[in-house]
Amino acid sequence: MQRWGILMSMIFDIMKEEHERLIDVIDLYESAIAKEIEGSPRPKRIGNKYYLYFEKRKGPKVFYYYVGNIESEKAIAAYKSLENRKKYQALLKQAKANLKDVKRVFRGKI
Repeated sequence: MQRWGILMSMIFDIMKEEHERLIDVIDLYESAIAKEIEGSPRPKRIGNKYYLYFEKRKGPKVFYYYVGNIESEKAIAAYKSLENRKKYQALLKQAKANLKDVKRVFRGKI
């Protein structure tokens, strides 16, 4: 019987470490998401050239922010930032799901 108690204590410690790690990871992903560009890219044709704008909703209103010519380095960097944001959002979603599973194991003991 004593082995069972030691085993449960080890599992509890491991799960507690995992809980703390996931909280740190979630904070890291949220800060990384905040650094990236927010909005939806909207290329617009003006004359014979294409320009990149980012569309962002604030309440009921939609705002457009000019980035630059669609082939400029700023536009390419904006697309990369958008890809990074999507990647971090997917990782954040997975980390939150894992945290939910860890909390379920604890059943309110932490």
